[in-house]
Amino acid sequence: MGSDNDVKLAHDFFDALGRGDREAVLHGVTGDAVLWQNFDSCEKRFADRVDGLMRASEVTDGFRYSDRQYLPIPEGLLLQHRLQGSTPNGENFDAAIMVRVYMRDGRMARFEEYFDQQTLAPLYRAMGK
Repeated sequence: MGSDNDVKLAHDFFDALGRGDREAVLHGVTGDAVLWQNFDSCEKRFADRVDGLMRASEVTDGFRYSDRQYLPIPEGLLLQHRLQGSTPNGENFDAAIMVRVYMRDGRMARFEEYFDQQTLAPLYRAMGK
């Protein structure tokens, strides 16, 4: 079962993502952490995705993970939050996201992320994707 320490780690991790703190983000994950997303069903190395995650906070205003509800469950955490912000041209984004996190040795080892890609279209445009 996940723990209160795991929940704190998740909050610290998403705070770090929100402020673009690469070192703190990487501290929260295992060296071999993977990310799987519902829209492409492909497993990706987290380390290969971290630069894109850092860019998101750089190209937007008010980039944040809000309305967090994080719950310890067997082998990790269930995370529910909203990713919000606005782009330089004034477009807002607000995506409801659900993440199943598997923990290993006190760090996040696997993310299974579910969201509607269209809700982040303004963010993707601002990032040049």
